[in-house]
Amino acid sequence: MNTQKEVFNNLFKVEDKTELATQKIELAESVKKLLSYTKGVIAFSNNIKILNNEITSAKKSLKADLSDLQSDMGQVAKGIQAAESAAKLLGIKPSEVPQYSNALKAIKVGFGYESLAKQLLK
Repeated sequence: MNTQKEVFNNLFKVEDKTELATQKIELAESVKKLLSYTKGVIAFSNNIKILNNEITSAKKSLKADLSDLQSDMGQVAKGIQAAESAAKLLGIKPSEVPQYSNALKAIKVGFGYESLAKQLLK
């Protein structure tokens, strides 16, 4: 009976060791899979770095273009006022002054893009 008990005890020890070895293998595979995402982290980090540089550059260009747009819109607004004053003095409609209608359209377009640029720069 003592021999039988010893055989069973040794048998259970072997099963425990086999189960533990299997768990170690599964854990190693799980860790290996999780660590495989390292390549993705590096790749996406590099992409974000590149995009950040492009966005920074685009914002600088946008600021400069917005400033130029506002300056030109100011000049066009003065031109519209001058055209309206001249038309009044001449007794004609402002729309009869060359480029007056185009200037009004340009100002409307300019205000739309000025607003968009300001939103993008927030």
